[in-house]
Amino acid sequence: MKKYLLLLLATGLIIAGCKDTKKQAIEFNNKLSAISDSLYSRGKAAGVVINEAITNKDFAPVGIAGKKLEAFVREKIEAVKGMDNVAGSENLKAAMLDFLEYEIKVSREAFGPFGELKAESTEEEVQAAITNLMDKSKDETTFMVKLKTAQSEFAKRNKFEIAKEKSE
Repeated sequence: MKKYLLLLLATGLIIAGCKDTKKQAIEFNNKLSAISDSLYSRGKAAGVVINEAITNKDFAPVGIAGKKLEAFVREKIEAVKGMDNVAGSENLKAAMLDFLEYEIKVSREAFGPFGELKAESTEEEVQAAITNLMDKSKDETTFMVKLKTAQSEFAKRNKFEIAKEKSE
């Protein structure tokens, strides 16, 4: 009887531990998703600043937006580095860090030239900054696919589903 009671207790602890691990995995995923969502919103807002700067020929706000975006990403890199891995999250964490490092590079190399433009800048100089932005950000999809793949594998391994993206 004692054997069965101990077996039942051990089974209960294992089941409870599995549920706790799944919960931790979901929370880890949600934290990274929140970072990605915030970065997307900030990037979208920076795009608005760029469009306004081109229209108004006032490029100072673009340099400021780029620096703010870079500071935000650096803060998130440190936050992700400080997160303990949970339930096999190493690949997901690495993919997020790669994506954030890429975003640092883009914010520095793509926003920088806009911040150097003046009201007197020629149309060619403005176009060169736009082309540079497009060139620097063309690899973003590759990093996003890598991140989404790592996220899907993490979710599958931990037996939870990722919420569907909202259409805009």
